[in-house]
Amino acid sequence: KMVLDEVDPELKADTGEAFLIKDILIRDATASYITCRIEKSTVGYFRIKGPYGSHQAFRRGHAQHSHTLRVDGGSGVTADSHFPIRDGNNVNRSLLLGHSGSVPGDVYDEVQALLWTGFHLNPTLLSLLGQKGIFKGFPVAEGETFTIAGMNRSNAITMIIYEIYEPGDISPEQENGSKSKEYFFLNYGTTGANIVAPGDDLYDSPVSPAEFPDFP
Repeated sequence: KMVLDEVDPELKADTGEAFLIKDILIRDATASYITCRIEKSTVGYFRIKGPYGSHQAFRRGHAQHSHTLRVDGGSGVTADSHFPIRDGNNVNRSLLLGHSGSVPGDVYDEVQALLWTGFHLNPTLLSLLGQKGIFKGFPVAEGETFTIAGMNRSNAITMIIYEIYEPGDISPEQENGSKSKEYFFLNYGTTGANIVAPGDDLYDSPVSPAEFPDFP
């Protein structure tokens, strides 16, 4: 299932069907992490943007790749014509050739000057762990709804890859289900401060939501 633009995606198993979600691919979300739920149960939390990269990015040709444009924030010059800089997604950015307005601060970084031209050839983390037999999928039983929070942004793209089953083949009590007692999850954490010098640093500050065990 493909979901575009300013919505948080959902996938509902109607009467007579059930799903097993195998992978999620993300482009240009509003948040740095997405939260996956089946009904009201949180079943997944994944990093999908930011300086550390995405665990669920599209492969080459469809995933985020950005070059920064840096301009001086000194005295401006008068320009007769102004031409917007357009990114690889055919969207006009905030900078112009012959900028007509003031630039905030000493420098201004246009961090999305070129988008979606290629990222990597690696599988998503869920796909990789699925191939290794670690991730069993997200079971969506008959009548249940799978939702993803954190995607609501213009130009966002979400792809949900899933298998279709008979209702009796999928249960909410399965691993990662809405009523399961067994879950696979990623636990994100930081050192709590920027690392500015060589040495040993302890990753002891949790980033994952309160529903997940503390880190480490």
